[in-house]
Amino acid sequence: MGRYIGIPKQNMKIEMGKFPQYVALRKDGEFISPVEFEKYIAAYFEHDPKGRYSFRFINAGFVAEFIVILTLFPIFNFLLEIPSLSISLIMTALAVYVGYLVLSIGMKIKTRTPWGDFGGMWEISKPRSACIITLSIAAKIVLLLVSISLVYS
Repeated sequence: MGRYIGIPKQNMKIEMGKFPQYVALRKDGEFISPVEFEKYIAAYFEHDPKGRYSFRFINAGFVAEFIVILTLFPIFNFLLEIPSLSISLIMTALAVYVGYLVLSIGMKIKTRTPWGDFGGMWEISKPRSACIITLSIAAKIVLLLVSISLVYS
């Protein structure tokens, strides 16, 4: 999503080895994590001054994760006929998602500043954030129940 909105490749770095994973943005020669909220926002708005794509930028990782789940769901359940793989994948994704949400809420309370992707989403649009969070959790639960039902059918 960063490349889509015009952030040059050399100004982004995906930090996969950290928890939570995030996209660091370069500003003044150094990479900044979203934990440094004010500096990160300043780095982001250099590339999207009106914040037009900010909600999409924040949600890109969640969307990518869900696409992976939706891709693997039919493969594990119907092609390979190993629903336990699907159950493991979805339970892990759900646990990480909810854990990250709880962590974001806790850090927001502790630091009194938005923390992580959920905090950023919430600052931009509470109604859209509530919808996306609810739909994401509900969709994963539905996929999980379908996978579980395949084990017992």
